[in-house]
Amino acid sequence: MRPPHPGVRAACGPLIGLPGSLAGSRGARAADTFTVAGAGSGSGFAVRYHDGGTDVTAAAVQGSYATGPLPPGTSRVLTTTVTIGKDVRPGTAQAWPIQVTARGLADAVTAIVTVT
Repeated sequence: MRPPHPGVRAACGPLIGLPGSLAGSRGARAADTFTVAGAGSGSGFAVRYHDGGTDVTAAAVQGSYATGPLPPGTSRVLTTTVTIGKDVRPGTAQAWPIQVTARGLADAVTAIVTVT
């Protein structure tokens, strides 16, 4: 990926799901639905969340996006795309924490973009 500059996009995606070995160690024998909560746009940066070709930004920012059932050993990538405003100065950084919850357990990742 090229370095982020004003006016361009940067994309990344957390992997959501239970890999086979982890599913077995946690005793997962049935499908789980994962709920995603991600930070919204601000300070010259616009963020969008996509599950495949579906824009799920509104639900993710509200903390209510649900993947639907994912069987043990399967996964899905939620793509996070950040567009940097043309007036954002080099050296400016912005972070988007993303939390994923299933069966009362949560994990989190933070996407960070620094303008160069």
